[in-house]
Amino acid sequence: MLRLIRLNETFYDKYKDMMDEWHADGSRIAPWPLRMEYKTKDFFIDMINRINEVECGKNLGSFAASTTYWLFDDETYRLIGASNLRHYLTEEGIKLFGHIGYGIRPSERRKGYGTELLKMTLKRAKDKNIDKVLLGAYEDNIASWKLMEKCGRGLRKYSYR
Repeated sequence: MLRLIRLNETFYDKYKDMMDEWHADGSRIAPWPLRMEYKTKDFFIDMINRINEVECGKNLGSFAASTTYWLFDDETYRLIGASNLRHYLTEEGIKLFGHIGYGIRPSERRKGYGTELLKMTLKRAKDKNIDKVLLGAYEDNIASWKLMEKCGRGLRKYSYR
């Protein structure tokens, strides 16, 4: 069973496993929390604290408050990927990010997990009264474009370089 979870320090080994795989693969890492340092448990705890801070709207700079969700597979007991839902869009967010960033670890791509992650995150957007969701993807990210089309009703889509 797939579910969206919040991380705590007990997930460090599972997170490190996912991120080691991602870095070895060399593919683009998204959403933003996954680009933070993670090599030690202290860095991992710092990441969790930063995610919680952003969710509460603290120290945002030009960014929007957002919630990060982690796709967890209860059968394999593995982290599959993550999504980040921006609670509102800043001017920069409209131009560069959209409401939702998401990513699936390399070994689990093309198995339908991206579709499930986006659908679950769109439900969370609805729960937060975000009626119209803006999604963006790099022009060369064919998988994301197909995923957005699959989940597409009511989505506004745009490309960025």
